[in-house]
Amino acid sequence: MDRVVTKIVEIEDDETSLYHGNYSYYVKEKQRRIFEQFEDYKDQQKKLKAMEKAIKQLREWAIQGGNEKFFKRAESMQKRLDKIERVDKPLINQPKIQLDFGGTDRSGKDVVSIRGLCKSFDQKRILENLDLEIRYGERAALIGDNGSGKSTIIKTLLGEIKADYGEVKLGSNSKIGYLPQNITFNNEELTVLEAFREDMSILEGPARGILAKFLFYGEHVFKKVKNLSGGEKSRLKLCILIQNDINLLILDEPTNHLDIDSRENLEEALMEFSGTILFISHDRFFINKLAERICEIEDKRIINYYGDYDYYKEKKNELKGHKIEVPCKDKISKQQNNEKSKKQVTTNKLKEAESLESRIQELEAKLKDIDILMHENGAEYEKLLELSKDKESIQKELDLIIEKWINIENS
Repeated sequence: MDRVVTKIVEIEDDETSLYHGNYSYYVKEKQRRIFEQFEDYKDQQKKLKAMEKAIKQLREWAIQGGNEKFFKRAESMQKRLDKIERVDKPLINQPKIQLDFGGTDRSGKDVVSIRGLCKSFDQKRILENLDLEIRYGERAALIGDNGSGKSTIIKTLLGEIKADYGEVKLGSNSKIGYLPQNITFNNEELTVLEAFREDMSILEGPARGILAKFLFYGEHVFKKVKNLSGGEKSRLKLCILIQNDINLLILDEPTNHLDIDSRENLEEALMEFSGTILFISHDRFFINKLAERICEIEDKRIINYYGDYDYYKEKKNELKGHKIEVPCKDKISKQQNNEKSKKQVTTNKLKEAESLESRIQELEAKLKDIDILMHENGAEYEKLLELSKDKESIQKELDLIIEKWINIENS
């Protein structure tokens, strides 16, 4: 999208928004618009509350003093209030898939070992003397032209097809989690809840709690699997998959049926997964974000590029088609350090956000307490004045902290 589009039309909450630019521009501009709308919303809410308070006060004065003028002024102000076009509160955080792979038992050092693999279909040789070694903790992308044998390698690893020649081994204690390209279920007449609970012992309450993290809320859990969209089936399959104690994830085009938010959420979760990942994808952005090694099938064999997708493209341009293994252990080390730095930054942001949320709750509680005190001391002018100043000070601090929180959430 970044390289192709010049205009983006977003459909959200039954409304369309236009962005003149590519995807990167859209992300930044949407954040700016949300922040601007939130500021407008806060300003308007203050004005509306002030008008409501004034109307209430005028009516109280009118009742106490029997003054008809106060009633008329209150009625006039109420009409103005009713005509004001309200600014909608922006949705700061849209619902997203909440993945949590948790801790996994470590597998052996050598997770995947393929040596001299040969495979033919209908006398057509697909793979010939192919070697592939995947070690624990690696995130490797398997790429190549359509029909080059990517799925054949995966199916051989899973034991779905047999090699004509060669050795295919999985490391000790390897526990595979596999997400296929075409999602199917044993019985698609089952509901989402039934399909989730089919192979595990779990009560309905906890099961619905887990499904909610994958955006299956309320009555959606009683929707039949056969009526789910491609994206919904992917979400359900992922939900079932990560309940198992896996340390080797094999993914075949995992982003095909996911919307952009869900795809980005999947990327973040996979970055936190401590096991080994081998995946097939044509999504260059996804490969670049996740992979630290590119395994390209070319002329029935694997050529390794130890880096992300940008590094792979750079080396391909340099090599101009020469078949050669390109080792770059320094690149891996540098990438691993970069990833550690990114994780640390993310951790720090989460801690700061949690601290701000805690402070927001404290301040909101204080405002409620002050409102109670103001009600109790309604006849004491000096006390009310003091409480009013305290309330104003707390409200200012609260607005600043909410602003900081928004910036962290959108960074």
